[in-house]
Amino acid sequence: GRDDARGGRGERRRTSSRRRRSRSRRGSGHGERSDAAYTLPPSQEPLLMGLARTLSAFPERSLHLDYVITCDLPTSKVSALIGKRGEHITFVRKGTGTQVHFDEASGGADNPMQQMSIKGPLTQVYRAHALMMRRYHESESAPGPAPADAAPDVTSLQHHIADLQKQLEMARGAPKGGKGKGKKGKGKGKKG
Repeated sequence: GRDDARGGRGERRRTSSRRRRSRSRRGSGHGERSDAAYTLPPSQEPLLMGLARTLSAFPERSLHLDYVITCDLPTSKVSALIGKRGEHITFVRKGTGTQVHFDEASGGADNPMQQMSIKGPLTQVYRAHALMMRRYHESESAPGPAPADAAPDVTSLQHHIADLQKQLEMARGAPKGGKGKGKKGKGKGKKG
């Protein structure tokens, strides 16, 4: 009872001081960009105003209840949404006060998907979802590593190395046969 309530208040205080520290770091280039760094295209302003009107018509207490939204995403994109060392998902969770969670992969080997769930107050859930989708689209436009199935052809690489070795031997003045004297007569050991 009482211990839990006191612990909860103390926990909130610690969390809010952490939020202050993380906000001060955001501007220094160590974490995420602030929302102020983005401008809304003029074509989106009526949509945003419509959303604001809709939310203002909600009964006041209902906006503070927890809501959950989910969406299915390609498993290959989930690591970008989480970020290095969990930086992006932590930024979203702390900045919105929501819980963001990814379920295990499903959908089969040919199309693996993971479900993202966001839980919290309605306006913050939508904000968290928008932040995650912004990151999704940023990662889509960023160049990524070569696909794993685009492995180099080993045989062609071996031929290329052999050609380079021949060129090196020719540059050093070695006989054109490709084989030098080797180690014969140069090392220590028994003569035979």
